[in-house]
Amino acid sequence: MKMLYKSIFTILLSGTALFVAAQSPSYLQRGPVPFEAYDRDGSGAITTDEFNALRNERRAARAAEGWPMRNAAKAPTFEQLDLNADGVLGSDEMAAFRQQQMSQRPYGKGPEKGAEMASGRGAGRGRNMPSFAEFDLNGDGAMTENEFIEARGRRISERAKQGYMMRGLKNARPFSEVDQDGDGVVKESEFLQMQAKHRQSRSQ
Repeated sequence: MKMLYKSIFTILLSGTALFVAAQSPSYLQRGPVPFEAYDRDGSGAITTDEFNALRNERRAARAAEGWPMRNAAKAPTFEQLDLNADGVLGSDEMAAFRQQQMSQRPYGKGPEKGAEMASGRGAGRGRNMPSFAEFDLNGDGAMTENEFIEARGRRISERAKQGYMMRGLKNARPFSEVDQDGDGVVKESEFLQMQAKHRQSRSQ
């Protein structure tokens, strides 16, 4: 009799987990989470509480589906995403974080490969974007205009040697556009935000 009750309880528990997973929005199980899902009060900024609440919901939904949680401890913290340290996350900071993830993803991994090949715009477009370290030549955490010009020249030369078409050179952003606060140097947060905007403009 005890075994029967135990079996019934297990079936009911499994059914509840499947029901919860089925009722959850798709982004709680897989794929990127839209900014609006985090920003629950519609203020245009994500607070720490909003960020943690949705992250916990996503982990619970994925656990209910039986997804492994091996990398949960490696997930970036709110403070790491808050590039300007103002205590909230803006849409540009979230976009910059996603762009950084894309640039670090190995070639051929993830859904973007098929989508880009199907669109005829070339595979690996996001992964070909340079890192901040490639432009911060002296490694001091701030890119000057001279570093920007030198690093861009190196990158253009290398890609030309690899056979890439350089059709977009006339649309290349000047240093002044990347230096968003106009202080004469570009910080990594500004660099990532510029890349995020560039990626968004190309996807439209």
